[in-house]
Amino acid sequence: MVDMVAAKILIGRDNNSFMYNPVYPHCCDSCHYATKQEVNPDFRLARQRYDVSCINLHPARKQYDVSYTWDGYLIVSKRFKQFCEEKSYQNAVFHSIPQEPDFYFLESSKIIPLDYARRPVEFIDLCKVCNRYAEVIGMSKNFVQQGFFMEENTFYRTEYDFGSHNRKSPLIIVSLQMAKEMAAQKFKGLYFDDVLK
Repeated sequence: MVDMVAAKILIGRDNNSFMYNPVYPHCCDSCHYATKQEVNPDFRLARQRYDVSCINLHPARKQYDVSYTWDGYLIVSKRFKQFCEEKSYQNAVFHSIPQEPDFYFLESSKIIPLDYARRPVEFIDLCKVCNRYAEVIGMSKNFVQQGFFMEENTFYRTEYDFGSHNRKSPLIIVSLQMAKEMAAQKFKGLYFDDVLK
C-alpha cells in the first residue's frame, strides 16, 4: 500500500545564527531548559558564514525568505509575511524582530496530531516540573493521525518540539495547496517535506 501525502512540513535553510546563546529566558527551574520561544530584542542575523571547510567566508544569509536559527527559530522575510497576509492564511503569528525590521519570527499554536506509533520517535528525559522532554528525536517519515481533518489556509504546529535541549522547535505544517502557492513564489531558502496519511 502506497502512503498518500496529506500535508507539507515547511522547512528553511540554516541562517548561521542563534536567537539566544548561551543564556535563554523562560527556563524551567528544574531542567533549566527554555519552556517557550521568544524574540531576543538584540538578535541580528549573521552577517557572514563559513563553508563546510570552515575556512572560506561567504556573504550573509539575509537573502533567505525562510530560514532557521541554530536554536530552532523560524525566521521569515517581510515578503513572505506579506504574501501570507494577502492569501489570508490563518493562525500564523509574525513577531517583529527589533534589530531586523525586514524579518519576523513565525510561529503557530494550532496543533496537528502526528501518529507517533507509525513514526518512530524517541522521547528522552521528561521533566516532571515543566512536563517537557529534554530531547525529542525522530526521523522521517511523518504521519498524521487517522481521522484528523486539516483546515485549508491554516498554519499548524506539532504537539512536541523536536531537537535537543535548547535547540528544539515544533514542525510547522501547511496544506498541500498552501505549499503549492508558496512554492510558486520561489521564496529563497524554502523547501518542504511530506506528511503522510
